[in-house]
Amino acid sequence: MERFILMLSAQAYPDGAQIELSPGYHFATAALFSGSLELAIANKVELPAALRERVEKMYEVLAEIMAPDWKTPAFNDSNRVPAESLATALTLFPDNPLLRFAASKGRDGKAPAFTSRDLPWAGWRVMRCGWARDDIFLFFDSGPLGVEHYPDCPPNP
Repeated sequence: MERFILMLSAQAYPDGAQIELSPGYHFATAALFSGSLELAIANKVELPAALRERVEKMYEVLAEIMAPDWKTPAFNDSNRVPAESLATALTLFPDNPLLRFAASKGRDGKAPAFTSRDLPWAGWRVMRCGWARDDIFLFFDSGPLGVEHYPDCPPNP
């Protein structure tokens, strides 16, 4: 558990963005942490609330930056992450309305009230006039360069 907490804090910035600053690697990392959460839950291991909240925030970041075609922008070393990828998050966070809305491509739930997002650690800024397919969407990547794929990991505690 100590290692899990250490790696999660090393891999995800406070705003929820993964340190490589690439949506594809962000999703892959969130999925790896989700697997650890699922394993802990299956084995009835008590998890700190902050741990679950950080993984949930990682998935929310993907939903927040999705374009009107329900895919994340492709920037840095990344493919576009489709909304269907968020279905995994719903098994862990079924009561999250943003994840439910995005994973269903807007068919389930109602559109979020926010139309802009600023992720200061990532340097990602999103502006939209709404959540419909034909709404205007603008994404800025004005942040630092992301780290390499395999940064020096913190030593074992």
